[in-house]
Amino acid sequence: MAFKSKIKLDELKNLTEVQYIKLIEREVKRAAAFGQTGVIVLSDYTFSCGSLGTLILLGKLSGSLMKYYKGLKTDRKAEKDFAKGVCYFQEVEGQPPIMRIALNDGKGKPAKMKKNGKKLFKKLGFTVDIFKGDLGLQEVGLEAEEIDQIEAEVEQENDDQKMISIIRAYKKTFALVAKNVIPILKAKTPEKIEERHYQLSLRLLKLSKSLQDKLEEISEKKQEKYSAFVAEVKAKEPRLIKIVAKLKQHLKNRTVEGNLDEVRGELHTLLNDLNQSSNKLQSLKNELKTKFKAYGISI
Repeated sequence: MAFKSKIKLDELKNLTEVQYIKLIEREVKRAAAFGQTGVIVLSDYTFSCGSLGTLILLGKLSGSLMKYYKGLKTDRKAEKDFAKGVCYFQEVEGQPPIMRIALNDGKGKPAKMKKNGKKLFKKLGFTVDIFKGDLGLQEVGLEAEEIDQIEAEVEQENDDQKMISIIRAYKKTFALVAKNVIPILKAKTPEKIEERHYQLSLRLLKLSKSLQDKLEEISEKKQEKYSAFVAEVKAKEPRLIKIVAKLKQHLKNRTVEGNLDEVRGELHTLLNDLNQSSNKLQSLKNELKTKFKAYGISI
């Protein structure tokens, strides 16, 4: 049985932010019992009271809810503040339950949704994680905050870049990663991993995000020209995220090991100094005994 929302869409425009939050609190608690449901998110929604915040609508993406989303594509095309996807809930022992929202369509930005939804999320009682991609993509080793930061960076950079320039940079960087990074990971020789390998792969990930973001900004005619290439790039991204995460972890482990070696070296030096000091002290003690004995003094 699919989760069905009790929020009436035709009454949505009359709700104040406080009224909406009370409704969505109950909605989320009900949806959590289902484990997973469809979701629509708007980052820049203006409530009837004039407050600007994040709007979340839960439920099966069909019927009136899907009609509402299609309307957003027309009415809010310029705002680029909406998206749809899948919402699912996770129970974590000893921690607040997690509400994860995986966006798979739309122009809305997770970072903006989180920023404008702080007041809402505080009331829900869940740790809220919003990201672009399929379910589980954020679990491969990079934190959601890192992905958001990358998306925020490329969004800003894209204002001054042309699509063809990003494509050229992506192709060049992809070739470098294929030549210099992939062989090391395939050969399972982590000792050969260097910071430059991580930075190179991270650069490729940023270019991947940049291409997807730029595609949404260009004209429909240009979108037709580049959409196939960007689709290929997007398909490769999950593996690329795993590569970046793996490189990052190897470098982190090596840093820890290096720090331990440094500490061991310092302790070894201190121990030698202590032994030398002990030997000098014993030698001085013996010398004093000899001198006192010569004067007939017993110690």
